[in-house]
Amino acid sequence: MLVVRLETNGEGYEAIVSHDLQTPAPYIIAKNNSTGEIVALSIFILDSNNIKLIANEPYEVKKYVKRV
Repeated sequence: MLVVRLETNGEGYEAIVSHDLQTPAPYIIAKNNSTGEIVALSIFILDSNNIKLIANEPYEVKKYVKRV
């Protein structure tokens, strides 16, 4: 588990995360680090090791990524 802070990109908030799972189809869950609630994010798979998380709020999230 990794805690990630989404930073402003001028239009919203985002973070690029490396997961090193070597898979183009990871299973991803993001939870608000303060409340533990699941957070709705836009998730883009950039390649087999990197994903981009995008949100409308500056969340600090716990990111769970597993290989499918």
